[in-house]
Amino acid sequence: MFDINTIVNAAIAAAVQQAIAPLLERIDNLDAVCQTQAEKIAALETKLTEAALFTQMQPVGVDPKLLAEASLNYLNDQEWFWEKMQRFAAGAVEAAMDDHTSTYDHDSYDAVVSDSDDFVKSDDLEDTVRDAVSNLSFEVSVS
Repeated sequence: MFDINTIVNAAIAAAVQQAIAPLLERIDNLDAVCQTQAEKIAALETKLTEAALFTQMQPVGVDPKLLAEASLNYLNDQEWFWEKMQRFAAGAVEAAMDDHTSTYDHDSYDAVVSDSDDFVKSDDLEDTVRDAVSNLSFEVSVS
């Protein structure tokens, strides 16, 4: 006798295996690529660690103060360095002046200064102050 369930189950299992075979092959390929990439990353990490250790090493027998002083003396003797410093300073001054002139109201300042100069120079300063406070009153109390 034929067992129909066994035949159907075998057919389904064969169809499933046939359908997933390309996917399993692709997974295996991706695993191989991931393994290769992991090996490359490990090699790069090793090289980076070696490079970091190399850059952290100090030259043996070199005093940092002497090295700094020698560097400063070298730069002090270089004309290009001072030209660069001059351009930098001139640029900073120009930027500060541009900022000042664009944000500060010189006309308003000039008007206030000229008014106060006229007020202070006038001979009737005392009369002007008396007129300004003539209607003011105050009370002093001592307890």
